[in-house]
Amino acid sequence: MSVFKLFEKVNRLQKLNKRDKEAFSKCYDVYAPKLYRHAFYRLGSKELAEDVTSEVFVRVWEFLTDPAKRIDNLRAFLYRVANNLIIDHYRGKDRQPILIDEVLETKLGDEGRGAEKLGKNMEFEAVLKSLEKLPEDTRELLIWRYIDELSIGEIAELSGKTKNAVYVALHRALRETQKLLTSE
Repeated sequence: MSVFKLFEKVNRLQKLNKRDKEAFSKCYDVYAPKLYRHAFYRLGSKELAEDVTSEVFVRVWEFLTDPAKRIDNLRAFLYRVANNLIIDHYRGKDRQPILIDEVLETKLGDEGRGAEKLGKNMEFEAVLKSLEKLPEDTRELLIWRYIDELSIGEIAELSGKTKNAVYVALHRALRETQKLLTSE
């Protein structure tokens, strides 16, 4: 990351911590689609993902109303709030299965045509089915890293693990996923 981009990022975070509405709006524009996708993969429902995404930003704004509170790593903070909301959802209700057709529609949209699109759909469906067979914590790591594109440091902060432990867990998760994909 260039020095200019780093300075810009720090400046935006400072404004956000001062409850600047424009900085909050920019934060929403940048992170809402990513948080929606994260929530969708975890909940399997467009409506629930939309609810979680909007609730994340409500909670962040409420958090910032206390002048004594600050956000140091915005992305990790947003994902932590989202994960807590997702956990709260699962504690309160029965789990809903992920609907493969809805996932494919959200992920692939109208990209590609014909055989290329069919190949992507089949490959993506196989990956989703293998993800469903993994333990929750393993699936969560893979989603954070490869779907949400979080850094190892951010995943370490979210999961409470060291960076080395995250690297090892991701390596094992990929190996396990690969075994699932080749056994089908």
